[in-house]
Amino acid sequence: MRIITLLFSFSLLICSYCFAGSHEHDEHHHDEHHDDEEKHGTQDAHLHGYAEANVVIDGNSLEFNLDSPSANIVGFEYEASTQSEIDTVKAAEKTLKNTKKMFSFKGTSCQAKKVLVDVSALLDKKTDAAHNTEHDHHDEHHHDEHGDDGEVHSDVEANYQFVCKDGSKLKSIALVLLNSFPAIETLKVDWVKDGKQGSVKLSGKSNEVEFK
Repeated sequence: MRIITLLFSFSLLICSYCFAGSHEHDEHHHDEHHDDEEKHGTQDAHLHGYAEANVVIDGNSLEFNLDSPSANIVGFEYEASTQSEIDTVKAAEKTLKNTKKMFSFKGTSCQAKKVLVDVSALLDKKTDAAHNTEHDHHDEHHHDEHGDDGEVHSDVEANYQFVCKDGSKLKSIALVLLNSFPAIETLKVDWVKDGKQGSVKLSGKSNEVEFK
């Protein structure tokens, strides 16, 4: 009887060990799956042809923010190294700063108060100032990221602040910037106005954000 009891206790010990090992394996598998999901989520956050923007209208004040992969704006995402690439970045920056080529307001007029365009991920300030195309590549720009494929990913960001004649009468904004940057195939815009909010996806054929 004592032998049977010992064997039974030993069997329970083995089963407990097997269960613990199986549970640990399941947790490890779950962690790997979770890591894969996070990795894919990070990759999906940077998509060529896709950009995001948000609009906030508070009284007569309007603020617009744009965030786009650099490839949509200039055709590449690495630091410009030739004069041709530098000129392309400068031309894009000039266009982004020209609000008339970016927006068309309906219902009231809005005047630009402040415009900030950040293309620092694409330009070496020292090289740009010296007009010298032979330079070292730096990793100091905070918009630069390296993907799992080893490629450099970067964004162009722009912030616009307007003062409108009568913000309550603003019916819509046509984002004509999609004509200037046709590589943006889809622009997701989130907006807030008069306590209301909405979200819309625009393209070159449909570029108007209606506040209703």
